Amino acid sequence: MVIKPILWSLVLGVGVISGICHAASQACVPGAVLYTPSSDFVQHGDTVTHTPTGLMWRRCPIDYDWNATAKSCDLDESTDRKSYYTWSLALAAAENLILAGYNDWRLPNITELRTIVERRCTAFAINVGIFPTSYNNSTYWSSTTSSFQVDAARIITFAQGTERTYDKSESLQFMVVRDAD
Repeated sequence: MVIKPILWSLVLGVGVISGICHAASQACVPGAVLYTPSSDFVQHGDTVTHTPTGLMWRRCPIDYDWNATAKSCDLDESTDRKSYYTWSLALAAAENLILAGYNDWRLPNITELRTIVERRCTAFAINVGIFPTSYNNSTYWSSTTSSFQVDAARIITFAQGTERTYDKSESLQFMVVRDAD
């Protein structure tokens, strides 16, 4: 068996390192200017504010906790939290969340969710310095109902940054957002 090397770029917080290797945690277009550089985010521990949009995001999806020491999102398996929700349960859970002293969290609409997709990268099409990769190989709900199918909603898969519709009765992960003050 012959393993061919691949071109890669690794995003590390504020910069991009390019090279050739057999495996990489994130593949980005070499030398490309990123859509979501870390300099566009103000970090507040378990939340971040995206300055170009004025949106505050929870760094981890629901049912994951920010681990500041490891800079990762860890699932708390000692509780009965679900991690995957139908669309209607995701809407309700987001609206009932109290985090960082705020109670106006919501499920992001598809336009808001697109703002954190890193279109220059795959195998995590998201800024992994801001939103750790421990959970990003999953598909996330938006609050946007499909314009063609009322029982489906728009979703994004951060593994590739792809967008499509998905049946609202299925269970997916979700992130929450609010308008920053």
